Amino acid sequence: MSTEPKFSTDSQPSLKEVQRWMRWVITEPTGVEQALQKAVTDSDKTGNALEQPLSCILQYVSTSGELSKIERLSIYAEGYFARILEVLEQDFCTVANILEKDSFAKLVADYLKKCPSTYTNISSIGKDIPRFVRDYEMTRDYEFLWDLAELEWKIIESFYAKNLEKLEVARLQKISEAEWPNAVFQLDPSVHLIKSNWAVHELWTKRNVPELDDLVTSMDEIENHLIVYRNRNGNVCVESASCEKFSILTKMHEHLSLLEICELFESQTQVPPIMEWFQEWATNGVIQDIQISPIGIS
Repeated sequence: MSTEPKFSTDSQPSLKEVQRWMRWVITEPTGVEQALQKAVTDSDKTGNALEQPLSCILQYVSTSGELSKIERLSIYAEGYFARILEVLEQDFCTVANILEKDSFAKLVADYLKKCPSTYTNISSIGKDIPRFVRDYEMTRDYEFLWDLAELEWKIIESFYAKNLEKLEVARLQKISEAEWPNAVFQLDPSVHLIKSNWAVHELWTKRNVPELDDLVTSMDEIENHLIVYRNRNGNVCVESASCEKFSILTKMHEHLSLLEICELFESQTQVPPIMEWFQEWATNGVIQDIQISPIGIS
């Protein structure tokens, strides 16, 4: 029996129909032949459904030498998937190395079935991978994998974050002692604060070394606070931070003033070296700007 359905009308398909159908058949994760065996049905309102659009144009696809129509389309489809797989292997290289090539390729294929791409920029295609990994049956033996995928995606977001002018450390010297309590800090757009129950940054650091397998085997739950940011040289850094450091950066992100932040530690016998940390964050680019709020306003 022929798998080639007839076009729905007697007229030639329009360019829009051709584009819509080609998008459907090439992006189907199960392959062109499997796509053509699906029932013909309307796509959803967004046009992103995997079901075949009403107008099938396979009869208008020409053969080439010994290649059939389906074989020709499959070349494009395989290239499409290969490109996405290549990008996601780079974006989630630690996850890919842990799962190994075939398992990661299956994860990507299943991901595209559930979350078909709606992005015009391929760099955004992995956005939902962490959420998908969390509920994916294959990864249940790796309890830390969701946190690891989340870290790797935040690293991507940090790299592509808006590039704003960094705070000049010399500017700090112009702030008077009376103004400091009302200082409000703006973190750089590249900064992400991550709480995890696993030392996933250690996996990321050793993503390309043979010791990765041993580290995966010995992973134990441990409270972990991570700071992801792009430094002044344009490199993305991942640092493990103490609870106090993480808490202060979180409060800075919430636009609390320095006075309000210091008040949080009044009950402690030893106040952390906030000003030293501030100097460090201003130097490495974690803090992007500082504003002095009017007295009584934070």
